[in-house]
Amino acid sequence: MRWDIGGLEPAVCVSYGVAMAEMMEGVPMPIIQQQLGHASLATTDRYLSHIAPKIVIETMGRREWSP
Repeated sequence: MRWDIGGLEPAVCVSYGVAMAEMMEGVPMPIIQQQLGHASLATTDRYLSHIAPKIVIETMGRREWSP
């Protein structure tokens, strides 16, 4: 069976899925960066921030805004 996930290997998709779950659980980004093997924290942030924009929107929606 051949997987077609936008050119990504299934193992890569699983790794990023786990990383996204960890981010949602509050695991520090430098830990996730090391787990994924990224040399730069910016790389980790770029991949995870575009995967889960809904989380960002929900978090901002819960924020208490003061005048």
